[in-house]
Amino acid sequence: VKNNVRVIMINLTYSCNVNCKYCYQKEKHRKIREKLTTESIERIKKTVCSINSVLSGEPLEEPQIKYIDISGGEALLPENLPAIQKIAEEFSNSEITIMTNGINLKRIWKELPLENITSFQISLDGVKEVHEELSGMGEKCNYDDIVDGIEYVLREGYEVKRWFISSDTNQTCI
Repeated sequence: VKNNVRVIMINLTYSCNVNCKYCYQKEKHRKIREKLTTESIERIKKTVCSINSVLSGEPLEEPQIKYIDISGGEALLPENLPAIQKIAEEFSNSEITIMTNGINLKRIWKELPLENITSFQISLDGVKEVHEELSGMGEKCNYDDIVDGIEYVLREGYEVKRWFISSDTNQTCI
């Protein structure tokens, strides 16, 4: 079991609700509109089971994944909820981290499979003015909603990992 794959990252989509100046997926999210389906998640589980069966030398019914990072584009777009719920169902013994820009966090909180989620990695690139500039959305990036979401998640007892991209624009305020 010690040689098994223990961590996977599942990228749900290239779509995003912001236009960050530093995003390396910008071109992809403009061109690729596909998202991960529930059938794809079933195939991911079977593939990981097969790989871990080979690595462990014994047939496995469950994939034995310890950690799953769910990302995107933006993971917490409403259309991604069925996929997130399916991941929680198929990998019920795994600890899930949601990587998000935090804009939709409070809006869809009650629809998330919270019993499987252990943490949230939330992008926050500096103080309000700097974050709004880097988001490419100005005030539309909902900085205050993001901060409220972080505080809410912490009050609910979940771990929050703050994520930022360091640049000349924000290096004095991170």
